[in-house]
Amino acid sequence: IEAADLIRAGSRVKRENLWQRTASRAVDVAVPLLRRVHPLASAQIQSPAPPAALCSEQDLLADAVDGMFEHSESKPILAQHGASSDALSETELARAASFAGPRRASTTNLEQSLQDAGSSSGGSSSPRSRSSIAPATIVERGAGVCIGALLNLMLCVPFALAYFPIEWHPFPVPRAMGCSMYFLSTVIAQIVLTFQSGFATAQGQMMVENIPFMHAIATVAMEHQGLGEDALGTVLIIWTVGTLFVGAAFFALGYLKVGSIVYHIPRQVIVGCIGGIGIFLVRTCFEVSTGLPFGPELLGSVWPLWGLSVAYEVGLRMLLRCDGVTRRTGPLLAPIYFLGIVPTFYLLLFMRGGNVHDARSNYFLFPNTPDVSPFLPVEVMAQTVRRGSFSWRAFVKALPTTAMLAIFALMHVPINIPALAATVHVDYDLNHELKLHGVSNLASGLVGGLPNYLGYCNSVMYARCGGGGRAAGAALIVVEALSVAYGMRVVPYVPRCLAGCLILHVGLDLVKEALYDSLGAFDSLEYGCIVAIGFVMTVFGFSSGLLFALVASTLIFTIQQAVHGNPVRGTMRGTTLRSSKWRTAAARTALDHAMGAVLVVQVVGTLFFGNATELKERVARELKLDRKVTVLVLDFTLVRSIDASAAETVGSEICAIAKRHGARVCYASGRADGFPTAAPMTERLLTEQVHVARDLDAAILWAENVLLAIKGGPTSPLRPPKSPELGAPASQLAVLMPSLSARDRDSLASHFKGRRLSPGEVLWRQNDPATSIVIVAAGALVSTLEDVDEEVSAGQMCGESAALTKARRASTVACAADGPAQVYVLGSIALAALPAELKLELCLLSMRYMSHRLDHVANRIWETRCVSI
Repeated sequence: IEAADLIRAGSRVKRENLWQRTASRAVDVAVPLLRRVHPLASAQIQSPAPPAALCSEQDLLADAVDGMFEHSESKPILAQHGASSDALSETELARAASFAGPRRASTTNLEQSLQDAGSSSGGSSSPRSRSSIAPATIVERGAGVCIGALLNLMLCVPFALAYFPIEWHPFPVPRAMGCSMYFLSTVIAQIVLTFQSGFATAQGQMMVENIPFMHAIATVAMEHQGLGEDALGTVLIIWTVGTLFVGAAFFALGYLKVGSIVYHIPRQVIVGCIGGIGIFLVRTCFEVSTGLPFGPELLGSVWPLWGLSVAYEVGLRMLLRCDGVTRRTGPLLAPIYFLGIVPTFYLLLFMRGGNVHDARSNYFLFPNTPDVSPFLPVEVMAQTVRRGSFSWRAFVKALPTTAMLAIFALMHVPINIPALAATVHVDYDLNHELKLHGVSNLASGLVGGLPNYLGYCNSVMYARCGGGGRAAGAALIVVEALSVAYGMRVVPYVPRCLAGCLILHVGLDLVKEALYDSLGAFDSLEYGCIVAIGFVMTVFGFSSGLLFALVASTLIFTIQQAVHGNPVRGTMRGTTLRSSKWRTAAARTALDHAMGAVLVVQVVGTLFFGNATELKERVARELKLDRKVTVLVLDFTLVRSIDASAAETVGSEICAIAKRHGARVCYASGRADGFPTAAPMTERLLTEQVHVARDLDAAILWAENVLLAIKGGPTSPLRPPKSPELGAPASQLAVLMPSLSARDRDSLASHFKGRRLSPGEVLWRQNDPATSIVIVAAGALVSTLEDVDEEVSAGQMCGESAALTKARRASTVACAADGPAQVYVLGSIALAALPAELKLELCLLSMRYMSHRLDHVANRIWETRCVSI
């Protein structure tokens, strides 16, 4: 109804020249609403025939809607409706126009805005009154509540009856006690999520994935205390402690805002555990269907019991492969099919002349259950404690399994929450949701309940069937609370084949996801790990399987890093590399001939014992080439971490190799605090033949000084010659502008005024007007741009480019903090008074500076200050 009105409103608005802006938004809102129309809703409506003038646009809109429905889960059938599009109220027009604005982030908020607008359109001009909207909303919400309750009921019966191992026979209390435990945990989760969660369609449920761990704990108690009620009390208490562990872990992760730590668990571990659970559920299907332990005896006379479950599962799989059926039913096919198992079973039973008593005596139905108090688990635990029969030995032995249960529980929520948010288009706060899960599990543990969580599949089904909001959530809580008290009375009339088919269906889906769907998504090592995890969990238990998964994933990571983690990003000769320091013409000429003897090796990634040897071998191969290497520069700018073994290899063995080839070594750590390792790597490297630089620019500077020293040239970046006939700043200008005549040099120098800067004194700030050119005579300045500092050493000129182009300062320049500086300043007035030929010389000097800055290594890749190999 809402959707049809929006389409008609779009038609009306079109005539007011708003079609392009509003009609598309109306379609965006109408289609999701139509998708959610449930077969239970009896209201059927169709948009009226449009006026002739609007046929093309209306046809286009109808085609768009029909095209979108071809890919939707359910395709509603529209019938005739006699209202005229011209009879729409102004409220509905405004509602349609409002959707031309920004799209709402939350689907729930969007639906609420539609309901609010619809409820306000009750005036006489509206074709529909408020009472005509309310039944559709009630039917929609009621359908969602019914589906949500049925989903939990269908999950409860098979899984709650599988809480305890089938080998525990005779069982001291009715096994249907598990139903009240399931719904108690589910109700607590639903209360917390309904009133506090950011998801209006959140549906809580007991965490059925933990059943394998629950079996392992029960087996420990059976070994220590036998099969009596004392063992049952011990098991329930340990389960309660496990629930409290889960709640404390969830709350701690959310409170400390470290919920993302769960994402550090490797994907293959999670998929492998999914496969192990799937195999466990497939085996549990045969046990629940027959009431016998899994083994060769299942091939005997009891095969019709599990054969019926398998037959129903085959029928469901065949229906799921029929496109026509899935298009009509969408995600409701499986729930409808499972609900249909009950009537079809009884129909077959009565057609064959049987009755309920015969079916139960032949184990096709679960045994009769006497009236049991929903508080039976608490009573059993209290009596166990009162008698002092709680087994501490079993508790200690089961403690590792309990810890594994908590760890395994933590894997689900950080996966379910983002997945549900992406499905229902809701923004979420992971840490807030984790705290809510902590509260719900702590509350469940305090009343003797089991772990619970937000179920993704149930929440999506609940949303698609119209559920959502606090009112629907409260109704769902009431229904589930009644199930706590009366749910066990339904169990004797549930066919075993229903429980077996549902468990088998879920188990096969999990096995398919782990073993089939992951083909091609993982490499051979990771896929082998997935298969091995499932095998170990099946043969040796889930605790052993989880430990094996963690160890195997660590080993696989090490192998992958050693095989694929090449530590060398590249190598290059220093022929075109220069540091950022300004050299004299003679030094630049000397370096042009000598820098080819510099070899730069850029290291990347994580260096550890598995790939450090590859770095050593690569350096050895490079040094054995024909071209002589005088200086070896190892750039560690892109290295994330170095372990102790790799630090030893890098610090001693590579230096020894370089020494044998007559090369000096310079390490560029890439950071001010040294190498990314806890090992004393810097102290170990500092020798006469080895230098450690802060970055690659400083390493190239050191290499230049070494080469200039070998050739007998000046090794400082820029030292003006000490000539008694030249005074500052003429001495600096003689080096910076050697082609300038003495008269012009003296004339230019006379315009510079001396200034002494104290440590930290600011010369100018970023975005200040450029009014001067500065020559550094003594000390050093520091240029700061975007938190990156660059030194301007003695003899260099700075600020000339902005002053000549009348631009603003690109960086902040101040005196270095380690001492005063002497500078000479050419002001704007003096600059303007210079002859044209001197201005030209300053422009040429500025161009040479720019060319030099583009050439030096610090500008190859500005972000990382490393070589662009």
